[in-house]
Amino acid sequence: MIPADKLGHLKAGTEAALFGAGVGIVIGLCLHWLDLLPLHFVFVCAAVGAAVSATSAGITKEKADKADNDAMAAEGKPPMHGVEVLDAVATSIPGWILCAVLLLAKEVLA
Repeated sequence: MIPADKLGHLKAGTEAALFGAGVGIVIGLCLHWLDLLPLHFVFVCAAVGAAVSATSAGITKEKADKADNDAMAAEGKPPMHGVEVLDAVATSIPGWILCAVLLLAKEVLA
């Protein structure tokens, strides 16, 4: 069973990955319409967007949790959040899965 905390990170990573893939698709299609990129490379743009977005979301969240904890410690209060590398990894996993799927789709459809 996956702990509830990690499920939350997986959900957030999925949202970030889908957003990043969407941005990648828009950028890739714009480059294609300008005749700067073959159409099948739109998949690469989406794949990179998914991986980068989910990974940066995970790292940013853990850095923010650490900053909150440091501020609480400065006030002599207990930490508000757990800060774990595995939380950042759990957030990034959906992005890397979507990245792999999109790159495989590019190879199949190209």
